[in-house]
Amino acid sequence: VGVAGEMTEEPAERRLTDPEAARQFVEESGVDALAVNVGQVHLHGRRAVVLDLERLRAIRQAVAVPFVLHGATSVERESLCAAVALGARKINVGSALKQAYFRALCSACDEQRHHPNPYEVIGSGLPPDVLVAGRLALQSVVEEFMRAFGSAGRAGRGQA
Repeated sequence: VGVAGEMTEEPAERRLTDPEAARQFVEESGVDALAVNVGQVHLHGRRAVVLDLERLRAIRQAVAVPFVLHGATSVERESLCAAVALGARKINVGSALKQAYFRALCSACDEQRHHPNPYEVIGSGLPPDVLVAGRLALQSVVEEFMRAFGSAGRAGRGQA
């Protein structure tokens, strides 16, 4: 809900994942990961929400597959870290990444608006390149999430 960006508040009807329904679905489908709704909502960072960690614990007891959390940009960091401890292995924070990239790109464009050479400003990799500013901002946010979720420095160590 709220993928298009129109949502500013949590919906009245949240339709959280039922642990028993999750168990049945995993058994019948054989999926290797399960997208669950435990309170996350596509608010695109406009407001922070807290996950229902007790529900996530109950789902964890019912199923053994890793969890996927969609719409996690607006979830408080503490809740996300707790969700990782409970089995979340894919956490979608695309809005946070896009926002960081866009803010950096806008700022860099503003700084370079009078630059005489568009070939240096777009795609050159040189200091005035606005795309580099966006990529560096995006990289910074990704690194921050990786540290928070405990995945930084784990390459080559097998399954996370």
